[in-house]
Amino acid sequence: FLFNNFWLVLIGLVVAVPCIIYMLKLWNEIRDKLKKQIITKILTLCGNMYLSDNKDVVSSSEIDDMGLFPRFSSKLDDDVIIGLHKGCNFAIEESHLTHQEGSGKNRHTVTDFNGLIVKIQMNKSFNGKTVAGMKSEISKRPGFDEVKLEDVEFMKHMKVFSTDQIEARYLLTTAMIERLYLLGDAFSKSRNSAGTNMIDGHNYAVEESNRRKEKKGIAAWFDSPELVCAAFIGGYVYLFIPKSEDFFEINAWSTLLDETKYYDVYCQLQLILSVIDYLKLDLKLGL
Repeated sequence: FLFNNFWLVLIGLVVAVPCIIYMLKLWNEIRDKLKKQIITKILTLCGNMYLSDNKDVVSSSEIDDMGLFPRFSSKLDDDVIIGLHKGCNFAIEESHLTHQEGSGKNRHTVTDFNGLIVKIQMNKSFNGKTVAGMKSEISKRPGFDEVKLEDVEFMKHMKVFSTDQIEARYLLTTAMIERLYLLGDAFSKSRNSAGTNMIDGHNYAVEESNRRKEKKGIAAWFDSPELVCAAFIGGYVYLFIPKSEDFFEINAWSTLLDETKYYDVYCQLQLILSVIDYLKLDLKLGL
């Protein structure tokens, strides 16, 4: 009896396993198509944007030259958005930067950065190179000097290196720093960030940040470790926005009629575009 049951179970597994693998593969294909259709719809609302199959829009060598995340040795890319806004070409790349530590059985992968890398092509090149990163995630490259900004709270957590001290101070104004932290704040809170803060034309994320600033000063933004790193090199602006969750993922296990999940993505994209708007205005001032 046990012998016969064993063979029945074995035959069942032989038949079932390939079917399960096939169904999972089919489900992934359906999910990917659904995800592409939904994200494409959202992108059309934001302007001239589209999903791209291109990977490595921001190369590992570019990041290495900035001195950001100096320990990373591997870069894995997921979704990429290409767009044009106010005459500026840009790309948003979901990336995971890692390195290995330990040896043998103790060897493990350590995450250096997980989130969005935004690359914006401006219409005018910068005279120098300026990089702002977290103190633990930046190293000084040859030809760069450390820049000391007047913003005490910013300098407690970040380091700035530049080949042009004057230009660095022009770029990293208090207004620019506020935009970077509003951006990081919005992405760090996932579901509760952009979608629930921007309703009926009111930017509640900005209003709440202003209230926090009035109450605590700019130190209010440093309650969260989600800090946005930035680099201004050549004709490009780079933003590194940490995010623990998959930005473009559509959870098909929950209802697809929940519009808030799509509105989150829409509002977060609008925040990225607002940085381009600010930089565009800045360049008109004669930088």
